[in-house]
Amino acid sequence: MLLDDPKDKTFMPFADARFKIEGGPISKGCEMYFALYQSLAASEGQPGRYQEFARDFFDLIVVDECHRGSAREDSSWREVLTYFEPAVQLGMTATPLREDNRDTYIYFGNPIYQYSLKQGIEDGFLAPYTVYRIVTDLDATGWRPTLGQSDRKCKRCFTPRDLKSR
Repeated sequence: MLLDDPKDKTFMPFADARFKIEGGPISKGCEMYFALYQSLAASEGQPGRYQEFARDFFDLIVVDECHRGSAREDSSWREVLTYFEPAVQLGMTATPLREDNRDTYIYFGNPIYQYSLKQGIEDGFLAPYTVYRIVTDLDATGWRPTLGQSDRKCKRCFTPRDLKSR
């Protein structure tokens, strides 16, 4: 779905110029390729399929959801990006800078374009929302089983000692 949706909808006018890299033979005569990292990177003793292409085969590589570990130094996905270093690489993410995705910003650099949630709502692309904070009794006070009540997962009854230790 991550590939098929844009390939088959947004890029449909390009018809046979598009190719989705999957398990079969790779056509090298197309203008536009769609692939998941998992279909390109090395795995379980298999060399990465990305090596079936010359390092300078692509002019532009667009990485959607680039915050998901693609730029981590020790990542097999980073290996794919490094291999195709001659290409212009554009990383896209809707995830702001956080400690757990810092590698993304180190690798791809600072954003060249930002589109805020507020702007998306004002432009009519995103629906406005309201946050309602609701605290249930279980959230506020926790839950304790009654004496003799059984736990469906471990198939045993709670004893007075179990209840006291909580």
